[in-house]
Amino acid sequence: MQPDHSAITNETGLTTALELSPSPESLRTHLQTLQSRITTHGNRVWQLPFTYLAAASVAVSLTLRENVKEEIASTLCYGLALIGLVVLFAILDAYLSYRRTAKVMNRIEARLGFVPPCTSASVRHAIPHFLICAGTIVLMLICATAFGQQS
Repeated sequence: MQPDHSAITNETGLTTALELSPSPESLRTHLQTLQSRITTHGNRVWQLPFTYLAAASVAVSLTLRENVKEEIASTLCYGLALIGLVVLFAILDAYLSYRRTAKVMNRIEARLGFVPPCTSASVRHAIPHFLICAGTIVLMLICATAFGQQS
């Protein structure tokens, strides 16, 4: 039997391997690969904000403990806030990658007959992680302002 190569396209206009009617065994293998990928993206969503929070906390506590000049402490906190923006975008990228992978997994699960689909990607689970990062950025800006006023 010949595989169905009908021109089904995704949102980018490209035909994907999923849309060429692969065998169930091939779909299961692809599902396992995506499971590994979604785990990586999910780990990034929660690890990035906590790592940033820990690094910022250590930097500020060392600054306070070592009696660093206020100008240097203020600059450090502004720098940490800027790094926090980069981390925030990295969290957003990880979440969007997680969501995209979950959609593909749902399509494969539907083809394999899993009802309802087992994979979900709700923004509710990511909001606390965004808030931790955003809160740390705000805290760094408050610290920078406080150190700046002391000089």
